[in-house]
Amino acid sequence: MEFGGTYLILATRHRVWEALNDTVVLGAAIPGCVAIDWISPSSLDLRVRVNLGPLRPEFAGGLELLDVQEAKSYTLCGHARGRLLGLARARADVRLLEHVVSARDLERPYLSLTPRDSDPGSSDSSVHLSLQNGTILQFSAHGNASEKIMSLGRGLIGRSAQRIIDGFMARFSSAMGAPVAAMPPPDMAKKPGDGSG
Repeated sequence: MEFGGTYLILATRHRVWEALNDTVVLGAAIPGCVAIDWISPSSLDLRVRVNLGPLRPEFAGGLELLDVQEAKSYTLCGHARGRLLGLARARADVRLLEHVVSARDLERPYLSLTPRDSDPGSSDSSVHLSLQNGTILQFSAHGNASEKIMSLGRGLIGRSAQRIIDGFMARFSSAMGAPVAAMPPPDMAKKPGDGSG
């Protein structure tokens, strides 16, 4: 299964990078997260409880960061095993790009917080008021799992993959305290014949 997305985050690239490496933020954002902890500078232990229709099995596994370019990009490799359901694996390429926030950006539909929800007294309030600093987060991922997992989850995940991803980003938004909006991928933003060129 392959999936991905592009999101605008109204926060500096450095702050987004810190949030992506903060286990408190990640624990709040990952659906069903039971525990997540750094065990080395590039590896995390992870336990999640997954909603597979009638079952809510717990999976234990890990995440490893590869090809890390600080505050710019990394590849995230993950694996998890359910006691009776077998193994699931996933790999995601994540990239952060600086973005100059425009007035139009503030009118986008936000997944959780909106620019007006930001606390004016927060340390990052200047980002929202000056319309200068934002971050584009792009990721592409693919994964596979045992037949048992796929037989239970294929229909649920296949029908709601985008909802699951948007749900993660909405919780990520709330946990780090910065508005997040889904964006069209770059190759869709300038299609030939769409009147944008």
